[in-house]
Amino acid sequence: MENLNHMSVRLRPVVSQALEHMARDAGQELADYAAMVLTEHAGGAIKDQGLLSQLKAEGDIKRAAADIARRMSPPSAFDPDVTIHVFREIRSDEKLATLYQTAIGSSGFERNNPTKARINRTLGSICRVVSGGSSKGPNGEVTTVQVTGEFCHTYTRLFPPEQTNGWP
Repeated sequence: MENLNHMSVRLRPVVSQALEHMARDAGQELADYAAMVLTEHAGGAIKDQGLLSQLKAEGDIKRAAADIARRMSPPSAFDPDVTIHVFREIRSDEKLATLYQTAIGSSGFERNNPTKARINRTLGSICRVVSGGSSKGPNGEVTTVQVTGEFCHTYTRLFPPEQTNGWP
């Protein structure tokens, strides 16, 4: 299990609302975005250069995934499989693949890497947020697809916003 600390943060409503807008613009959920902002801010105090490189790569791969998902998810063309397309582009682009591998601390194809699992969940969430889709259909169903030869072993097909009645 990846060692993570959890904390509660008290924010004034105006700050929370500003962070929500910034997270949405970044294509991320609020908690993931806030964690990334705090991590990047604390970077100057982290002495372990290897860990600092890994943390920087994590933020960079999240931003890259959001950019790819935006390009692949124009408002006029919803793709329920945008997540796997983003992962495939990351894998096939040498620079992005190296960035991803640095972020997860391994080759990208293995299983049972808790850092990879956490980052992959976040990348999937980014694809969902950017595309405007939902992981749950109108009846609450979730469709998980297994894949091989990719940086992810499974992904969740998304439902278009008009089929989910506004469900997240």
